[in-house]
Amino acid sequence: MKPEDPGGHEDIARRLAQYAADLRFQDIDPQSLYAAKTLLIDSIGCAIASHHSTTLTKCRALVPNFPGPCTVLGTSMRTTMDMAAFVNGAAVRYLDMNDTYMGPGDPGHPSDMLSACLGMTGSLITNRSIGKTSG
Repeated sequence: MKPEDPGGHEDIARRLAQYAADLRFQDIDPQSLYAAKTLLIDSIGCAIASHHSTTLTKCRALVPNFPGPCTVLGTSMRTTMDMAAFVNGAAVRYLDMNDTYMGPGDPGHPSDMLSACLGMTGSLITNRSIGKTSG
């Protein structure tokens, strides 16, 4: 018996995943593409600036305990998706300089999701290159 999903979260997640899977590069309008590139470059710059901080050094020290296929930004280290999202997210957000986003209602900075997306991408690329499939 499947539990109820009163908020419809499963449906929203499924629809978002389908949208992302169906999206083609040529479908992205120039303004959105420019914004995405700006946010990505801003986030990577923040990660570079925080790389040598004590906090990030401590975060990276956890990585060897969680071997996996995903990249830790600025290193040759590989780890699990969740650990890559944690360490890369800490790197992007640590100095809190990523302030290029001022969207409608300013609900949050898109870089908050970026590290999870990059972690997932690293895993998908690695699994595809060695012939693994999910499910």
